[in-house]
Amino acid sequence: MKELEKMDKLKKDLFEAIDNICQHYAEDHKEPESKRFEIGRWVIQNKDCRPKLPSRVIEDLKFNYLIDDYCGKREEMALDNFARYCTPFEIESHLKKICDEKYPVGTKFKSVVTYGTCIAGGEYKYYPGDDQLTNNYGFTLYCKGKFAEIIPEKKNIPKTEKEFATFLLEWEERDKSINFLSNYNFKDE
Repeated sequence: MKELEKMDKLKKDLFEAIDNICQHYAEDHKEPESKRFEIGRWVIQNKDCRPKLPSRVIEDLKFNYLIDDYCGKREEMALDNFARYCTPFEIESHLKKICDEKYPVGTKFKSVVTYGTCIAGGEYKYYPGDDQLTNNYGFTLYCKGKFAEIIPEKKNIPKTEKEFATFLLEWEERDKSINFLSNYNFKDE
C-alpha cells in the first residue's frame, strides 16, 4: 500500500511540475496586448485573410504595414489581429520556390553576402537567425530582403558582316517591337 501512495505522490508532483513549466512558458511567450510586428520579420495572415504567401514587413506605417512577398506584390496592409509570424519552414519553402523560378539551374549570380560568382543549382538551406538562404556551395541567394544579382550571359561581339547580321536578327527576334530591321536585306548579293 505504501508503494501505491508513493506512486500517487510522485504522479501528483510530476503533474504539478509540468503545470508549473507550462504556466511559465505561456507567460514568457505571451503575445503583447497591442501587437505590433517588427520590421524585417516574416508574417502570414491567419485563416482566410490575405496574404496567403509569407510576406516580409518592410515598414511600420503606424496603423498599417508595408509588406512584400517578393513575388511581385508589395502592398500596404493592416496586420494586427489578422496575422502571425511565419515559421522558419514556411519562410524557407517560400524562398526556395522564388529561387527555383528566379535562378534556374545554370544561372550565374553574384552572392548577396560575399559578392562571389556562382552557378545556381543544388539544395538550399535557410538560416532564420540571419534571414538568409544559401545554396549547398555556401553562396547566399537571399539575405534580409535582398536577392542575388543575376549575371547576364556574355555574347560574343560579331567580327564579320555575316556575324553582325545574325546578331541583329537574333536581337530583333528577342525584341519584337523593333520592326525596322526586317526591312533591311542582310543577304550577300
